[in-house]
Amino acid sequence: MKDFLDLDSLTRQNWHTELHKQHQDKLEDITGRFDGIKMTLSEKVETLRSECDRLRDRAKHCEEALQRNSDFKVQCALAPYRSLPQEVESLKTVLEMKNKEINKLRTHNIQLQKKLEELPLLGNRSSVCSRRRRTWRPLLA
Repeated sequence: MKDFLDLDSLTRQNWHTELHKQHQDKLEDITGRFDGIKMTLSEKVETLRSECDRLRDRAKHCEEALQRNSDFKVQCALAPYRSLPQEVESLKTVLEMKNKEINKLRTHNIQLQKKLEELPLLGNRSSVCSRRRRTWRPLLA
């Protein structure tokens, strides 16, 4: 019976060893697959990080280009108005000159109107003088 127990004990031990070996093989297989998946996922993470960095750089460049474009458009839109203060000063100067000219012309016009008003009086004096001359000429001759 001892042989039977020994045989049974050997069978159990072989069975236990076999189970342990199967378990080790399965564990190694699972560990291998896990490491493979881990490597694949690590590569994907690195790829996604690189893509994210590339997209971030691209977005930054686009924003900078958009800002430069906006600044340029603003500068172009403001360009015609930059010379406005000089133009206003120039127009003020021209207006002042024109006002002086108008005042001179008004003064000259008033003087001419006064002379025009004096013309009938001078005409009368001229007639009187002509008549006197005609009267005195024969007497002086």
